Amino acid sequence: MKKELLKIFEIELADSQVKEDVLLFAENLIDFYQDKRKESSEKFKKTLEKYNFDTISSFSESSEYPYVTLFHGSGGLEFWVVIDYEGGVSGIDKEIGTIVEEPIFWLDDDKYPDNLKDEVMKWNWELKERIVFIWLSSIWQEINGYDYGIVTKTLENNSVRQFIFNDLAWDSSSEYTNYNNKNKRLERHFDNDLSIAQINERVKKFN
Repeated sequence: MKKELLKIFEIELADSQVKEDVLLFAENLIDFYQDKRKESSEKFKKTLEKYNFDTISSFSESSEYPYVTLFHGSGGLEFWVVIDYEGGVSGIDKEIGTIVEEPIFWLDDDKYPDNLKDEVMKWNWELKERIVFIWLSSIWQEINGYDYGIVTKTLENNSVRQFIFNDLAWDSSSEYTNYNNKNKRLERHFDNDLSIAQINERVKKFN
């Protein structure tokens, strides 16, 4: 994942005056997440073993479809497990806990002249967001998330903004945004796992 992403970012930053610093920031972010990959993969898998198509009756009595959700705060990127019923979410699953916390480091724009500060801040947020969603998507594929037959997504607090893992798409671009059939097990959407480059293109569509 690291090699593929850095190659993508290097191409995107080809003409940027802040290229070297941004690439180092991206590398540090990727290392941060990859160091947590084993633990987060286990938690994500545990989530789907607990909340899946076959266990719906044990965790939900609602008539609304229960979306398995990695919830994060507005402007934050720490993820917790909840069940979303058409925008109304359950309490956080404290047994599973945080899927992954947010890195607390940023690329400092104080060292740059005013004409470059906006670009630095743009990359700060874009890379933080893009890398974690690509990383989570790659874990979803790694643990065969599609085998659990249920819509799995992220949701941002105080927002309808969501990323759906089943077809790796944002909001209304996803075929599963308004899915509401508790009696049908979902099938795998893609015939094969997508590459990091393909996932990146899908995650980028929101920005």
